[in-house]
Amino acid sequence: MSRIMNMMIKDYTWFENYTIQNIDIQDVEFMKLQPDERLKNISKTVKRLTELSAPKYKALKLQIEEAARSYGAHPNDMRLELDEPEIEW
Repeated sequence: MSRIMNMMIKDYTWFENYTIQNIDIQDVEFMKLQPDERLKNISKTVKRLTELSAPKYKALKLQIEEAARSYGAHPNDMRLELDEPEIEW
């Protein structure tokens, strides 16, 4: 648990200019897991949410920014079409 807390609070401004669509992607991936797998994967999910230097995050950020420019919109206004699974607790 302390590892998760450290990832979340190590840098107060980590969310500035954050690509919020990453939260939706990680949420859907987490929901796809079986209930017993979710607990095992909480730290991995938090890590994916907080590692802004990860290649997947950087690629997503670039893709969102390019799409926003092409639509003349703010990146936060861009929405992803994601298939959200039914969640079983």
